[in-house]
Amino acid sequence: MVAISHSPTSQNLIRTTRRIAYSLDAPWIAVYVDSGIALRDEDKDQLSKNLVLVHELGGEIVSTAGPDIADALTRIAQQNGITQIVFGRPVRNWFANFFNGGTPLDKLVGKSGDFDVLILRHDKPVQKPKRWAYPFRFTSGLLAYWYLLWIVTAVAAINGLLNPVIGYRAVGFIFLLTVLLISLFVSLGPIIFSAILSVLVWDYFFIPPHGTLFIREPEDIIMGIVYFVVAVVTGILTHRTRRWERIFQKREERTQVLYEIVRVISSESNKDKFIGETVIRMGIILNAQCSVLLVNQDGELDIVESLKSNFVLGDREMAVAKYSFTNNNPAGWSTNTMP
Repeated sequence: MVAISHSPTSQNLIRTTRRIAYSLDAPWIAVYVDSGIALRDEDKDQLSKNLVLVHELGGEIVSTAGPDIADALTRIAQQNGITQIVFGRPVRNWFANFFNGGTPLDKLVGKSGDFDVLILRHDKPVQKPKRWAYPFRFTSGLLAYWYLLWIVTAVAAINGLLNPVIGYRAVGFIFLLTVLLISLFVSLGPIIFSAILSVLVWDYFFIPPHGTLFIREPEDIIMGIVYFVVAVVTGILTHRTRRWERIFQKREERTQVLYEIVRVISSESNKDKFIGETVIRMGIILNAQCSVLLVNQDGELDIVESLKSNFVLGDREMAVAKYSFTNNNPAGWSTNTMP
């Protein structure tokens, strides 16, 4: 088994795994783990090329989702009786490793009781990420930051009214509560933005001396630092928890849809009816319009008309489908053949 990603270095891992499997006369699979991190368009294209290469070299593709890559790889290895896992040497990033509890390779080696882990170096030097780069990408639009600016401003105005009664230190807890509530609804970028903005507003308007970022008392300095650290760390943990929930929910929805497809096909003798149900459920999984083609008695593809499908295949789509069927290779969008 080889673990692949959207990195160009995965192609070397795939070819090496193919050579090892050929020398051992053993089947091999390539596993991609969707950890919930949004990919750029160029990353998606590279991932597609890697998957196509696996198919061209005769490997089986397994795609799964999970917040922990090592746990997902271990689960797939145990399900398929894997004896060897090929893994690329990761780029060390202490900041990312701190929040993730180590690299996926470190975790995988710790779980490798039933299989061996083969670590391959990269032929070309891999560009290291920036020293302070965080593993998450900020995917929120500018509108989210604009809303948060006004939310923090409104909270500051309320705190201005409460400050004579409760004091500036209690005001800090209200700002912290605001950041924690914000982390339940937005992604990582806005969380950090609101934490930085709120601590600056608290310091400038509420901590003596007013109207400056200078802090006179040492305990206020410590309190400001602790406030910022708690807000950022709690926001990051909340963000990760929400991301894991989305991954598990997505996996459960796909499993349920596939179960319904199998149930309809096995229980329904009318081909036209279960094909219609299949079109609907596949559309749910792919979030797209679908159409079904079956092989006729002459060995050619025929479109199966379904009242539940409004996706009409034209000549170009049929050409892609016939090529894919004849050559047993994927084709069309996100591939290298007739994209």
